[in-house]
Amino acid sequence: MRRRLVISLLILVSALVLASSASAKTDSDASVELAECRASGAMPSAEFVARMRAVPGTRRMVMRFVLQEQAEGQSWRTVEYGPLEDWRRSRTLVRTFAYRQRVANLEPALAYRVIVRFRWFDGGGPAIASAVRRSAECAPPPPPAAL
Repeated sequence: MRRRLVISLLILVSALVLASSASAKTDSDASVELAECRASGAMPSAEFVARMRAVPGTRRMVMRFVLQEQAEGQSWRTVEYGPLEDWRRSRTLVRTFAYRQRVANLEPALAYRVIVRFRWFDGGGPAIASAVRRSAECAPPPPPAAL
């Protein structure tokens, strides 16, 4: 009985150590960048690139983009944008997963950014690691200075 308890505790501690090391490793294994910003002109748009690398035990990786906008002097707010509703999924057992997301028809007077949620799965249930990253903002150019 005592031996089973010790073995169970060892298994639990090992699982916690593995989970914390995978979680800590995601700090360097997930990123998002603003690849292109066309905040002015006839068709304002932005392109964001998110990348993630497999952590130990990863079978599949997923990411989801959430668009946010900000009017001058206001707080950031989440925007419903149809193409961003789905999770983007990697192929099974890839080491690196990158996705380029273009967002078009932006309001020229607003600033935009994305929040990307990253998750790593081992194929056996809940995520083994997760991370959240925020891109730089795509903002309209400042108005010309008054003379």
